[in-house]
Amino acid sequence: MNIEFGNIESIVQLSVALNIAFFTFREFRGNSVKRYTNKIAILQSQLDKISIYIDQAVDEFGTDTRGGTVPMALEASTCRMHNGNLEMWRERLDKYVYAFDRNIEKASLFFAVLGFVVLLLIATIPDVMINSGILFLLSIFLYSSVIISVFFNRHVPGYLSLEGLDEFAESINEFDNQVVAEYKRLSDIKPFRIGSIHNTPQSS
Repeated sequence: MNIEFGNIESIVQLSVALNIAFFTFREFRGNSVKRYTNKIAILQSQLDKISIYIDQAVDEFGTDTRGGTVPMALEASTCRMHNGNLEMWRERLDKYVYAFDRNIEKASLFFAVLGFVVLLLIATIPDVMINSGILFLLSIFLYSSVIISVFFNRHVPGYLSLEGLDEFAESINEFDNQVVAEYKRLSDIKPFRIGSIHNTPQSS
């Protein structure tokens, strides 16, 4: 069955609008993984704060081990380990998520331009009869980046086991609590100097 080329004008217009939106706004392209990228930033900030606590406490107390608790020197080693693990998560997202995002961004721009060219053709030859199957495939093709992005947002977080980042965040919180408890123990043994971290901020 053949239909007029101009009959798909509204479909093409919508594809152009969607592709421009996907090209412009990263939230559209990767909204399902946004919370994971935000969580990595929060965890990095938390580890940076813990590292400052540890460095100042080691400077104040050395490697004090009285009371049988974990010495601050070992806490520093654990902090470096957590930073290394966080960097692995960041590299994983960069390899699979950010690279895909950049490809979708380029594809969205390509299909937006292609859709605009098709609109020019429709304006020029709207009455030309074209096979409906070809027009259907052309319409699907113009929405390719949108379709792939929706599929990605639905399935890739599970494929990459990004839920494991939540478990890692729990271990960071436990470590934070452990460091704070060690501060309190050391401050009971030897008060902090004036101007040191006697009034430590609350842990995240």
